[in-house]
Amino acid sequence: MLSSVTVEVVEEKPLAVVKFRATPENLTQKIGEALAESAVYKAIGSLHYGLNTIVYHPSDDGLNVELGVQMDVPFEGTDTVKRSITPAGRVVRVVHTGPYSELGQAHEAIQSWRRENGEALEGTSWEIYGHWNDDPAKLETTVFYLTEPR
Repeated sequence: MLSSVTVEVVEEKPLAVVKFRATPENLTQKIGEALAESAVYKAIGSLHYGLNTIVYHPSDDGLNVELGVQMDVPFEGTDTVKRSITPAGRVVRVVHTGPYSELGQAHEAIQSWRRENGEALEGTSWEIYGHWNDDPAKLETTVFYLTEPR
């Protein structure tokens, strides 16, 4: 299930992330590998953290991906886990409720909205994953796309 696509202005949020390169073909595999290593959770230890977040920065030959968690307290970073932020500015946003395997619907909804409204997207997007639920139908993920400046 998808919410309506909305436009809003968001502020940056501090993150602790691992960074890696991926292509559309190996993105799911790379995310799975990064999650299995649990480097972010090992690095932040007992620090208080927020929701899981993945930021996608497209490039000519794939994606630069930042996978991690929102930080509520300062995080200095390590050799493998870096400080980062979510983008700030004007965004297009939609909330997807349901299994992660259907998350592509949220991205498709934003792209459809973009075409219908003649909106230009900057390219950077991110997903914020709500709290875990054992029922996949209740999983909530918010998808953001940064818009080009007006």
